[in-house]
Amino acid sequence: MWKHHAAQRQADRITELAAARGEKWLSRYGGRISAEWAVAKALQILEEDPELYAAADRWIEAADWIVWQLTGVETRNVATAGY
Repeated sequence: MWKHHAAQRQADRITELAAARGEKWLSRYGGRISAEWAVAKALQILEEDPELYAAADRWIEAADWIVWQLTGVETRNVATAGY
């Protein structure tokens, strides 16, 4: 799903809310959230297909899923977690 920009509206809303609240972490990400990031994509699924969102066991980045499949250990990498 990387480079899939369908969640741009959600990313913009997250950015606007964070800016309005004066969230200090926003500057660490260049002042805006990307539509390519997991949080915007999760919000898009929640809004557009709440039944699918509710049916999901977990929300996991592809890189983390691949590591899980290769090692049998579900984990999250620090770089992806930051985004």
